[in-house]
Amino acid sequence: MSKDKIKYLDLIRTLAIFFVIVIHVCTNPAYSFNQLPASQWWFTIVLDSLSRFAVPSFLMITGLLLLDPNKNDDLLTFFKKRFTKVFIPLILWTIIYSAKISLETGKSLSSLLISSVSKPVYFHLWYLYSLTGLYLVIPFLRLGLKNIPKKLIEIYLIFWFIGSTIYPLSDKFLRLPVAINNQYFTGFIGYLVLGFYLSLYQIQKRLIYFLSGLGLLTTIFGTYFLTRQNSGTLDEFFFDPVAPNIILYSLGVFLFLKNHYTNNLIIKTISQCSLGIYLIHPLIIEAFPLALNEFIRIPLTSLFVLVVSLSLVLIIKKIPLLKHLAP
Repeated sequence: MSKDKIKYLDLIRTLAIFFVIVIHVCTNPAYSFNQLPASQWWFTIVLDSLSRFAVPSFLMITGLLLLDPNKNDDLLTFFKKRFTKVFIPLILWTIIYSAKISLETGKSLSSLLISSVSKPVYFHLWYLYSLTGLYLVIPFLRLGLKNIPKKLIEIYLIFWFIGSTIYPLSDKFLRLPVAINNQYFTGFIGYLVLGFYLSLYQIQKRLIYFLSGLGLLTTIFGTYFLTRQNSGTLDEFFFDPVAPNIILYSLGVFLFLKNHYTNNLIIKTISQCSLGIYLIHPLIIEAFPLALNEFIRIPLTSLFVLVVSLSLVLIIKKIPLLKHLAP
């Protein structure tokens, strides 16, 4: 992989992990439509919407790197790397967060660990569950994409976008769920293929930037109108990572950052620690609550959590017994 590609991936990872933190810092005020002053709620929703490119960007990076046709590692090597990178940290952090919940609520640690088979014990661990499932299919997807024509990839991505548009929108707004099984053209796999496609081919940036802007505006104002209709309870329909507005917005951000990267030691360091930061950051958010105006609290808390999480991850990485906590 070229040095230029590494540079822009570092930048995307760094911004993505920061804005994941922003999303989680925004959670409480985003659900406070009727409690916060309107200006603070709008500020929260705008920041939350701006941040929604984060998870799709991580998925596109995964597809870009792991679907690379030049990779020739065998299945055993591939799954061994992924086991060390994701599955072991998932087990360890599930134990840590289960212990935390057990101490706070009195729930049995064993029951929490058993329930983790069915669902994550902590809200952010869902991503590692999804990633584990995607890793199982990636070697076979890579083989299928190895000599595939550009047009066929584009057709798949069009079907994926259509499936991500028609199915949820018809169900949400028309109350007319589509019965045809379209699961093969929906979900996170589309982001993997999109990342792979972007690593090989150029696309019309101006059009994508325009559509990306529309996607962002749809996220902001669509969330506002649905929340109003929902009696002030936040409606996250337009926040879904595979909603069409998020797909378009994330694609635009990814392309923009790809063409405006910078080589910086801090960015590279945060990028290398991004998964560890992701795993530990909820503990920092909860440990240091700030009772401030949201205009100040959200950016200040987000930066503070990033710095503290990064510092802890750098320390953990230097301790052999703890290194699997921050892969």
